[in-house]
Amino acid sequence: MYNNKNNESHLRDLRLANEFKKGSKAAYAELFINYKQCIYNKIYCMVQHSQLAEDLLMDIFVKVSDNINAFNPKIASFSAWINSIAKNRVYDHFKSSQTKKNISLCSSDTIFRKVSRIRETSNKYAEIELSQHYLKLRKAIDTKISCKKMNQALKMRFLSELSYKEISMAMHEKENTVKSYIHRAKKILKKKIKDFRLDD
Repeated sequence: MYNNKNNESHLRDLRLANEFKKGSKAAYAELFINYKQCIYNKIYCMVQHSQLAEDLLMDIFVKVSDNINAFNPKIASFSAWINSIAKNRVYDHFKSSQTKKNISLCSSDTIFRKVSRIRETSNKYAEIELSQHYLKLRKAIDTKISCKKMNQALKMRFLSELSYKEISMAMHEKENTVKSYIHRAKKILKKKIKDFRLDD
């Protein structure tokens, strides 16, 4: 059941998707703006490589464009539909890759079920401000946290808003270990960045 805010987001997506089906490039651009950061954050948490995440993001939106006529709101909401496309694209990447990944396909499925980061506002300025916040936070984590596991745990917690249990499953670590990684990483950032704060 949708609450008012979710219902507004659902109706907005439905309107934009219908306009895009009719050929509106502006509608496609707005869908891209509304979803790009959310989808990127989830991809990055799994592949841990910014350029690869960007490439996969672009592939996903090409698939959205190519398959928009297959979107059926009677079967799934637009947010669920695009998350399904994203999840399948990341699956394909892992399947075709010869390198071992730190996060399993099962774990990536857990991450993609966390859809709360889908934007629920039609305020583009708020979206831009939030995107800038994520960029600054990701840059701070990448430049200040050298320990790979602390880096990964902090991003999953504060960029993708995963629970400790979900992070534990994704990293194959105990929940208390995950909490320790995050606590230590936050202390490092607090020491190195003036006025730094992350509310958990």
